[in-house]
Amino acid sequence: MNDRTILTDANLEAMLARRAGKTAPAGLAESIEAALAGIPDGRRPWRSYLTPPPLRTPGLRLAWVIVLVGLLMAAAVSAVFVGSQLLRHTNRLAVVPPPSVVPIPSAAPLPSAGPVALVARPIEQINHLAFGADGSLWLATAAGVVHWDIASASATLYDQHDVLPTTDVSRVVVAPDGTVWAGQNWLAHFDGAWTVDSQQGDLGSLGVTGNLGGMAVARDGTLWIAAGSPGEGSKLLRYNGAWTAIDVPDSIAYGSNPWAVSLDVTPDGAVLANTFRGVARYDGTTWTSYSKTSTGLPRTPSLAAVAPDGHVWAELSAEGCEQLTADSPVTCTAPAAGVARFDGTHWTAFTTADGLADNDARLFLGSDGTVWTTYGSLPRTISRFDGTRWVSAQVPELGGARPLAAAPDGALWLASASGLLRYDGVAVTSHPFPALETPANLPPLTLTPAPGQTVTQSALGTITWRVYEADPQHVLWPVGTAHGPVTLDGPDFRWLSPSGAWDGTILPITGGWGVAAAGDDAIVYGQGAARLSWDGARWVPGRALELPAAVGFVLRVAAGPRGTILTGGTSVASSTDGVHFAEAVRGPVWTAPGTGASGTAGPAGIGPVLATQDGFVALVTRGPVSGRWDPLLEPRLSFSPDGSTWSLVSSTSPFGQGSYVRDVAGRDGRYVAIGNVGGERGPWAVWVSDDGLSWELLPTLKRAAPCATVNGVTACIDNLFAGVAAGTSGWVICSWDGAAWASADGRAWEPLRGWPGVSGGYAPPFVALGPGVVVASGQIPGPWHDVVVVGTIEP
Repeated sequence: MNDRTILTDANLEAMLARRAGKTAPAGLAESIEAALAGIPDGRRPWRSYLTPPPLRTPGLRLAWVIVLVGLLMAAAVSAVFVGSQLLRHTNRLAVVPPPSVVPIPSAAPLPSAGPVALVARPIEQINHLAFGADGSLWLATAAGVVHWDIASASATLYDQHDVLPTTDVSRVVVAPDGTVWAGQNWLAHFDGAWTVDSQQGDLGSLGVTGNLGGMAVARDGTLWIAAGSPGEGSKLLRYNGAWTAIDVPDSIAYGSNPWAVSLDVTPDGAVLANTFRGVARYDGTTWTSYSKTSTGLPRTPSLAAVAPDGHVWAELSAEGCEQLTADSPVTCTAPAAGVARFDGTHWTAFTTADGLADNDARLFLGSDGTVWTTYGSLPRTISRFDGTRWVSAQVPELGGARPLAAAPDGALWLASASGLLRYDGVAVTSHPFPALETPANLPPLTLTPAPGQTVTQSALGTITWRVYEADPQHVLWPVGTAHGPVTLDGPDFRWLSPSGAWDGTILPITGGWGVAAAGDDAIVYGQGAARLSWDGARWVPGRALELPAAVGFVLRVAAGPRGTILTGGTSVASSTDGVHFAEAVRGPVWTAPGTGASGTAGPAGIGPVLATQDGFVALVTRGPVSGRWDPLLEPRLSFSPDGSTWSLVSSTSPFGQGSYVRDVAGRDGRYVAIGNVGGERGPWAVWVSDDGLSWELLPTLKRAAPCATVNGVTACIDNLFAGVAAGTSGWVICSWDGAAWASADGRAWEPLRGWPGVSGGYAPPFVALGPGVVVASGQIPGPWHDVVVVGTIEP
């Protein structure tokens, strides 16, 4: 169930494309959008914007996500999917001699509080960088907020042990008075100690809903934050000793959540925002939008920063970009067109004709007026604006480094694999990451239970249900394992403990968006993969798995008696020890019917994968990879005894003509698939198999009750399954609108009557089975709100 594609918001994706350019995701499943059209905005949860990427997109998850971007999602997309077809630069570079590298000692390790298990934190994943007035650095990382005083070789890590709501931090800014503001889908400030100022949906008394986006501090110390989305209320938040929420017109916000992923402030106090439609300006009274049409620029301007002289700088990123699979290149209908500057009256575009080394450029501005550009396709090239043209240089030491920000003195800071690099136009200075260690285990997450409980009879036994209010800062999408339900929580890993709390640990990777059971173990996967083992009381993370580069982003995992496989969009890696993986010698392919071995063939898109007693089975596309393939139309089967060499089982689908398969789950050698027959929105269907190769269509499932009406709106989304989960107790199928069915053997199904009816919004409900427990996360009415439901099973 965990492997299925989750929907993303098309407007958010388009907005991110303005800022992330070639790395931004694209595409929303139109059929689901249509199905959800009648659902109230309150049922379209904020968490849907932090969901894993569809197969047709390059996106992250990020983490999410993803990862979630503004927020978790912006970092996750940028970290997971990089590279595209870019324009080649045509001008001759002005080359300067390579600068020298002057390393300085690393910061000293911080003392440990006691004899606890220690693991390295992923501080190398830096999401944002801010500069203190004393010259120290504040880093928003996947491990928390790091305060790094390089001059004194000291560093401090602030994380969930220091009351920050989550481990992953997306943004950090420093006010003139030294107050540090940090956020993700929450906001906190540091003035000697951390104070959490907000929770999702509750910023003071403002009642702000939706994600928090860009943050910026004006010269007078005023803090500005983008928050919310249309339908829930897009706001520009101002803090100058007291909070004020300013309404943002939908013509500016245009359906994205958050409505702006970056902000900056002009010297005279006007706020500039990066939106889906271009750059927006708020002068305290009036909103003005600078779009591609109104500016006459060749691309929609994407805000980079405001210069000290008030000039607004923007990137002209590529448009119409998409990636069919995680393994395929990104293609764009309109390539990047350079950068642009706005003087308050006119926009001026700069391209390779003006000295840029490439038109796909990233802008960074220092408060001293220095303007830099870097290039994704030219990692060793950097350019600086001399007031008229761009002067480019080759700097070999910057190859592979990721630019972060320009310091007040104009130096450019970049993140490398081993630490930070500072480039001042002459020399590169290397600063190795400080050695920071903290306890691996996280503070438990305790959810607030709703009053009362419900007891129901089911095919699994007697189930006692308890409803818990979801913590909006912790997204729990459970997956079943041999040791109970587990979930990713941003870059962290959590599991349901016997006390009812969600215990947690940090992970050795930061790009995970899925979890799969692997015997007694669990594998976290996404941008990389890591195995966790159960020590009898807790999950213990091991080291990251060794994966071939060809797999790229891991989308699915299957483990069984013949080994373990990890799959990307069209690629497979296999392992016999579950740690060292090799690229498949021959992956799954499609072949045109009737053409034989010499006919048309090509790499197939890989859907659900199964580990059977005899090997591995993959459900694959029936033809060339194009568009999205979740659900899979008339999937073919590909088989491999060891995961290394794959063969097409049949040229026809065992699920039947016009079939769509959405999800598959198995246990004890039996597999259950769910989907539709007679079209993507046709009657829902359930198939069963005892070998993964031969599939039997079961009788159509019936609802326990007719479609309900909630708050005057029909709550049903006919014939749309959300997922199927398997565990030691049996199987559970849930629909998008809250209906559910249970089976002890995978063949005989009955409606799950009387359960809390957890449903989805833009994101589906998630259901997981563990020994003696079933867990669901999603929404329930009264009014619609996010919940986590735990059912204790008595056989």
